[in-house]
Amino acid sequence: MIGPQPAPRAEGAAKTGIYVRVGQTDAVVTGLSKSPSGGIARIKIKAAKLSAANIGGIAVNDAGETLGILDAVEGHEATIVPIASVRSAVKRVMDRQASVPRPWLGIRGESIGAMSLEKILGVGWEMARAKELCENQNGILLTSVVPGSPAALNQLKPGDVILSVNNAQIKNGDEFSWMLQEVAPGGSVQFTVARPDKAVTEALQIELRESPDPLFGRRVSSAFGFRHVEPGSLISQGIEAIAIKPKVGMRMGASGGLLVVYVHPAAAAHKAGLRPGDVIEAIDGQNLSTGQYQKPLLKQPGTSSAFTVIRNKQKMVLTITTVKDVNTVHSRQ
Repeated sequence: MIGPQPAPRAEGAAKTGIYVRVGQTDAVVTGLSKSPSGGIARIKIKAAKLSAANIGGIAVNDAGETLGILDAVEGHEATIVPIASVRSAVKRVMDRQASVPRPWLGIRGESIGAMSLEKILGVGWEMARAKELCENQNGILLTSVVPGSPAALNQLKPGDVILSVNNAQIKNGDEFSWMLQEVAPGGSVQFTVARPDKAVTEALQIELRESPDPLFGRRVSSAFGFRHVEPGSLISQGIEAIAIKPKVGMRMGASGGLLVVYVHPAAAAHKAGLRPGDVIEAIDGQNLSTGQYQKPLLKQPGTSSAFTVIRNKQKMVLTITTVKDVNTVHSRQ
């Protein structure tokens, strides 16, 4: 791995400019992950000396050929994005002359292989078919669907299981993500779907769209069991939402703001009437449609906040009393 390393400024170095030391760190390849198309999706490496400072470094082999760019470090192990993936991403950006959002389906889910039989039964599957899903260890069970997304427009619902993408079976979440990433926004994908209320599988042809929020994958995180929840954040109140641009908001009758993806049924927000599909335009008079707003969004626990909400192109104001942290009271199943 070739990249910048921390180093003291050399004596006599110029007082202006930037002093950089480029170093070399030796590592060994410990594994390769292939994408469904057969290409290399990720390269795993291991080294005695690794830190966050290595992220962004270039990985080369003994012959001097570039392998890719280091994108994550955990302990003595790291992952590398292969050079073919980097070139592909650069080409998309250069062709468009702008950043390229990821293709968006609009779902959240869990790998069947990581779920218990009881959890599958809990979302409406009958015993024999739930056991079959567990035995096959195949598919992604949908836990939520974003209103207005390609998934929602094609009648995908929580509890459905996506078994394959373009006839390729899905074994885990990584495979599913790589399959979608290989499709350009606007591209069409064939999904094989099993539903708890239907005995036969369905084939759905769905056109993916650009994500309404370039940070969608990072913003939509579970509010329950989350390692760190910021006080005063929406997620601390059991609300999951994504930022939408004014152009997207106009179709919903809003000027932009935060599109609500999920509201925990036992949260104060749900009791106050907030529902998935609502667009939060403002909180306590603070406009959220510009994408630039102050944090925390909410007041101290025990106080009330006024949410200006657009639903079905109608404006309403909901009063929601915040709690210290919904994680201390509820758990999501």
